[in-house]
Amino acid sequence: MIVQTTHITLTLLFDGAKWVAIFERKDAAGHAVCEVFCGTSEPMLADVYAMVLKEYRTLAFSQPVLDQAAQDNRSEASRQCRLNFKRMQRESRRLVENSDTLVTVREATREDRARQKAAHEAEIKAAREAQADYQYQLKQEKKKVKHRGR
Repeated sequence: MIVQTTHITLTLLFDGAKWVAIFERKDAAGHAVCEVFCGTSEPMLADVYAMVLKEYRTLAFSQPVLDQAAQDNRSEASRQCRLNFKRMQRESRRLVENSDTLVTVREATREDRARQKAAHEAEIKAAREAQADYQYQLKQEKKKVKHRGR
């Protein structure tokens, strides 16, 4: 029995203006890549999951490129036994934690949150000042009415 394995990696990147999902597929045929535009706001995990379920079969991957490492791994993969799912989880977590591309995404996310926080605080301050100005105007009108009655 010949078992063919396909490794799929999804990487979300923020390039300064938009979020892009990069799908990488590695199998016996080689290494193929597909890029999908995700929007200008950060996609939620549920949105990414729905996109994978809905659109994965319709993605147009590039032609597979077979490099020397893939050729060496092809014969080795047939000899290697199946990895334990917990080991695969640990390895994928290490890849995510140590990825340089994800560092830029994390930094961009932090900057975006800081910018949103500053904008929110500015809105709150403006609303507070507007309320204080309104209260001051009411107070002045009451004084005028009181003064006229004398």
